[in-house]
Amino acid sequence: MTGLKMMKIAFNGALVEHKGRLIRDIRISKKAFEKAVGFLKGKTEAIIAFTPSSYAIMADSFWVNEQYRILGEYGIEMDLSDHKKVCEVAGDAPCKLLAKDNDHSKIARLKTELGNLLEGEAEVFSSFPNNIEIIPAGIDKGSALEAVSELLSIPLSQMIAFGDWDNDAPMLRAAGMGICMANGSPYAKESADMITASNNEDGIDKALHKLGI
Repeated sequence: MTGLKMMKIAFNGALVEHKGRLIRDIRISKKAFEKAVGFLKGKTEAIIAFTPSSYAIMADSFWVNEQYRILGEYGIEMDLSDHKKVCEVAGDAPCKLLAKDNDHSKIARLKTELGNLLEGEAEVFSSFPNNIEIIPAGIDKGSALEAVSELLSIPLSQMIAFGDWDNDAPMLRAAGMGICMANGSPYAKESADMITASNNEDGIDKALHKLGI
């Protein structure tokens, strides 16, 4: 065991938990949720709504089985069009929407279109070339790091953050030292102070050794 004190930061910063207490708990608005699902329905192969304890998925069997493989078979297959029904069936209001499709060029186009549609109502970005993530307006990993900084009274300038994709970029910029993996996205690399080895080559360990930590 490392003996490190751990915090839980989930859904790109929408939820922050410390010592069993929720420090931040922000959900996607009903309006933004239904606009996003209405736009994406029929255009992407899968749409998934995540709550703190469950997820609801609208997809074909391939993506349903893939999600079960990743997260376990506690998800719920259902139409996501009605926000109220999703909340009732999933047991809570969603923190994040995730759309998936292996057509990367289509995902890039839809991300731009959806970002314009939801401007000011939700944050839209990708955490991998095959997905689009939608989270509450004003939320990102950088703002989550700021919340942690305030809670623990640790200046951002003394923090190190590691990341590898577009959704990590705000966190890499916010930290005193932002470190991107060698296999990270171009945007994440541009946002970092340092590039380390890939996450398949012990990049974090190598970076910490290089920094003398």
